[in-house]
Amino acid sequence: MAEVHRQIQVQLEDVLKLFHSELLAQLEQKLELDIKYLTATLKKYQSERRSQSESIERCQSQLKKLRRKSQGSRHPNKYGDREMQFVELMSRRQGELDALVATGYKSALTEERRRYCFLVDRQCCVTKLLINYHSKVRELLSQKLSSWQQSCSQPTKLPERALNLLRHTAPQSPGAAGIAEVLRHAKLGTAQPEQVRSCVVYIKPDSWVDSADKTT
Repeated sequence: MAEVHRQIQVQLEDVLKLFHSELLAQLEQKLELDIKYLTATLKKYQSERRSQSESIERCQSQLKKLRRKSQGSRHPNKYGDREMQFVELMSRRQGELDALVATGYKSALTEERRRYCFLVDRQCCVTKLLINYHSKVRELLSQKLSSWQQSCSQPTKLPERALNLLRHTAPQSPGAAGIAEVLRHAKLGTAQPEQVRSCVVYIKPDSWVDSADKTT
C-alpha cells in the first residue's frame, strides 16, 4: 500500500512539473513578449491618430480663414471652389481617421481574444494532464483495492507467511499441538489455554548459565 501511494505521489509531482512548464512558464514568456509588442503597437497607433487629427485641425483652421475672407470680400463666389476643396479634404481625412480608429479597435479586440484563447488552450492542456493523472490513479487503486480489502477481512487470522515463520521458529514438544497449528485452526483468543501452554517450551534460567559456562 505504501508503494502504491508512493507511485501516486511521484505521478502527482510529474503533473505539477508539467503544469509549470505547460502553463506558468509559457504565460510568463508570453507576457514578456506581449508587453513589448503591445507597447510598440500602441505607440504606432497613437502617432498615426495624432498625425491625422492634426491634419484635420489644419484643414478646419484654413477653412475658417477662407470663410472669413469670403464673408469680407466683395466677390465671395471666387472662394467657393477652394472652400469646397477644403471641405472634401476634411471629409476624406475624417474618413481616414474613423477607419484608423475602427481598425485599431478591431485589432485590440483581436489581440485580446488571441490571448484569452491562448490561456484557455493552456488550461485545456493542464486539464488533460489532470484527467490522465486521475485516470491512472483510479486504475491503480482499483487494481489494489480488492486485495487490500481481502487482506483485512479477517483481522484475527494470521497470514500464511507468518504461519510459516512460526513453524521454523517455535519448537514443539512431543505430543503437543504446535502453535502454528493452533493459530491456523482457531482465532486469536478462542484457543484453549492448555493448547497454548503445550506449545511453549520453557527454558530454566540455570540452563542459560550452564550454556554460558560451556561456551567460555
